[in-house]
Amino acid sequence: MSRIVRGGAFAVLSAATIVALAACGSDGEPTTASRDSSSSSTEGSSAEGADDAACEQKPRTGSVALPTADADLDAGSAAFRVTLDDGTAKCVSVVGAPDDDAGEWDKEADKIEFEFRAGDSSAGLVVTLTDRASGASDDLPTTVPGPYSDGFIGLQVDGGYFPDGWHDKCELTVTALSADLVSGEFTCANIDAMDGGPFTDDDDSTSGAPSNAKKLVSADGWFVASRN
Repeated sequence: MSRIVRGGAFAVLSAATIVALAACGSDGEPTTASRDSSSSSTEGSSAEGADDAACEQKPRTGSVALPTADADLDAGSAAFRVTLDDGTAKCVSVVGAPDDDAGEWDKEADKIEFEFRAGDSSAGLVVTLTDRASGASDDLPTTVPGPYSDGFIGLQVDGGYFPDGWHDKCELTVTALSADLVSGEFTCANIDAMDGGPFTDDDDSTSGAPSNAKKLVSADGWFVASRN
């Protein structure tokens, strides 16, 4: 569960940044309301400027059944439309690597935490949900779809990382929350870029010059993590 600790560290480092994503499709895979096209991303990597069909997919809806112990979700995908202040505007699609869990539940005595992370330095997404026993302000939804106001979201675009460090730049709706499936959808706006980030070690995947964007203007999308 070391990945969850790492994601939290990046949330603390960011002072005025935010980004969010969330939600998926149907039985095990995201679905679209209008067509069956898939995104142009390949397994274990991410694709920038992907087919808009990936961003048109709707979130998958499941149930609420929180795990009673740590749990790993090995499959994951996400997509989001994003606009940056350097003029970039596109659909970004992310698929989890086959040898790395896209989602992790961490169950402790005083809290339960879920983290989604997939992508690389070219394009990626982090979503963290934390419910601490000591307070009610961060309670996870008891029904889905349901809003979650204290989620952390970090977006990676063109080598730049845009995290919602104060958890106030994104709106997140959870559509499934269990040991076998976690999914949701999000919107974000006005998030500052941050130096470094959780995908900076994956520099072999960045294509072209890194982004010069200083701010994420807007983003909306979905994510899903599931057990195969």
